[in-house]
Amino acid sequence: MHVDVKWKTVVAKIRELGIGPVGLACTTALLTRTAVFILLITFPIADGSGNLISPMHYQSSADYPFYMKSMEFYEGVTWSDLYDRILKSFDEPFSNLYTFVMSGPVLPYLFILFQYSADNTLPLSLVSLAIGTLTAWMWIVWLDRRGVRAGWLIIFALLPNPIWYQVNNTADIYLAFFVALFCLLYLSNPVTYTWITLGIACGFMALLTKPNGLPLIIFMCVNTLLLYKDKKHWITLTFIAGSGVLCIAFFIFYTTYLISFLESSKHLGYFGVPYGRYIHGLFDFLPIIIDLTLSWLSLIGAKMLYLVGLRPSYGVTPVELVMVRAAAGLVLLPGLLWLLVYRPKREALFVLLYIAPPFLGATQERYLLPILPLVFFYGVLAIESTYRRLRYNISFPEAKRARGGGGVGLDEQARCTGPTYRKKGSSGTAGYRQLVVGRQA
Repeated sequence: MHVDVKWKTVVAKIRELGIGPVGLACTTALLTRTAVFILLITFPIADGSGNLISPMHYQSSADYPFYMKSMEFYEGVTWSDLYDRILKSFDEPFSNLYTFVMSGPVLPYLFILFQYSADNTLPLSLVSLAIGTLTAWMWIVWLDRRGVRAGWLIIFALLPNPIWYQVNNTADIYLAFFVALFCLLYLSNPVTYTWITLGIACGFMALLTKPNGLPLIIFMCVNTLLLYKDKKHWITLTFIAGSGVLCIAFFIFYTTYLISFLESSKHLGYFGVPYGRYIHGLFDFLPIIIDLTLSWLSLIGAKMLYLVGLRPSYGVTPVELVMVRAAAGLVLLPGLLWLLVYRPKREALFVLLYIAPPFLGATQERYLLPILPLVFFYGVLAIESTYRRLRYNISFPEAKRARGGGGVGLDEQARCTGPTYRKKGSSGTAGYRQLVVGRQA
């Protein structure tokens, strides 16, 4: 009887998700991705380098030559071969730096598993479609549990960036899947040994996909250390020590990958200005200290705009496609700034650790893709809060005068912000108010 009641409860929850805002958004995500998939089979479009993008076309952009070279290595590699190649790359690091630059094994092994070639592209394309859609569904459920309204869920389902990289069959779509699991299983739950174990598993798979998975393990170490800094748990210390060894091992493996990324980034510019100009100063007519300060701040601002997708194309891309790609940045930029200003501590630490490595090199929206939903959520919060604050000041000017002209206070802002979201218990409106008033997650 108890099992029957529990099963009915599960069915009721699934039915509620299926017919409500979540079901509508998930259906939108599925239909949009499927429609784009079918459309590009018939009408391929060119990327910035002129390469045709389609599920039926063998990809030659998005670092594909690099991953194909890695596939050739992984096909016949043994652990001893891998160990020897890594050590040899450090014998004479300046002359042998690029003799061994390998990707993580996940995408190369998917090439092998699905026999990806110019004559056989569809199987892996279908896998990417399924993984991308599943990732979107997981984040839609997460956003709904945070109390985000149906309109924003639909907008999230239609965001073009995840769809574009999904059609490209890039490693980023698989990294986004593992990061989504990490956020839903570890970041969004209390820190217990069960969630830590699942977090390690997701972080490890992300590390096997791209070096961008390294910040996940580092974040877990820092987060665990901060939570248990006043307690002596041998299990905690063992976890931190083991994670440290894992990080060191992967850092050594990815060292030449990271250095090559930093070196190649120096040849790229931002908004038509070479990287070196930012470093050595843009404003020659100003004193050197002011010149460098303003130039470096301009570089940081330019990198942030590139990171959220508000950037020109690196190649020759139609203006319409550039504008469509940049549309998501109108929500992501406020979200990133909101995180930096209001600092919901745990998630802000995670985001800052995640974007730090790309910020050292060339930034683009591709590197934000795995945490795009998290930043999108805070973008929604920033936009809604700003709108409610402006409306409050216009509707109640006497409150503004009573506060000395400073406008609505944070507590009043929270009261204005709350009703715009559906109540979802402890993770809904109350969670929003806590973020706005207490500035903590």
